[in-house]
Amino acid sequence: MTDDGKTNDGPIAAFSKKILDALVGTRWGAVSPPHRNPPRPLPVDGRTVALSLLRRYISDLTFFRHGAYNQKLEKDGEPDGFSIPRERIFVEWPDDETLLQPPSITFLQEEDGKYPPIGLNFYVDEATVNKYGQDTVVQWQSEYDETFVLEIHASSRAERRSIISGLEIAMNPVEEYAGLRMIMRDYYGQPAVFSLDRRRLIDDASSSQNRREARMFINMRYTVCQLVSTVTMIPVQNVCVDGDPA
Repeated sequence: MTDDGKTNDGPIAAFSKKILDALVGTRWGAVSPPHRNPPRPLPVDGRTVALSLLRRYISDLTFFRHGAYNQKLEKDGEPDGFSIPRERIFVEWPDDETLLQPPSITFLQEEDGKYPPIGLNFYVDEATVNKYGQDTVVQWQSEYDETFVLEIHASSRAERRSIISGLEIAMNPVEEYAGLRMIMRDYYGQPAVFSLDRRRLIDDASSSQNRREARMFINMRYTVCQLVSTVTMIPVQNVCVDGDPA
């Protein structure tokens, strides 16, 4: 309890006694005796962590577009490899739109994200006890499910085609699983799962100005969780031995 009558044993905020009296149930992380420095929530949400990881993954890819057309041979030149630097891949729409120079990629939220429940109650992952801090454990709250837009900004049809072709392959990189699964080290080791849903080519008046766009719709899933305080329960059994037969 703080000097102003608030408790500091929770992960999010110090609540006043009036609010604590109004809450129904036991708060996650409320332990006795209360911890002086309870775990704090992360400064970014799981969605941002997941998309930042996907951003880094895409920046490691190499795409291949047709080389310049050889009129003498009447065919395209040898494929030309290129990458999209991380500075041109945006987790959200940039404040400065001049940064959207092709080739570049922007992640956009097209549909509402959903929070399907993981069961009738929340879940504590006992394998994470003391893993991310002394006397703490990771608590799962719900799933997060969203289909977002990966918007491609290219300078030509060939460049757009090559990015789409590369992403279609890169979104299924391993034998064991369909889709792309990566561990979010910055979000309590939770897996993020990405899978292709559909795509759309966008051709409008700007297409003749060396700008070609496409949208790939990608489903993203992960588990929403937080770090809460915990204590180790030590069972004690008292046995009374009475030698009096009476």
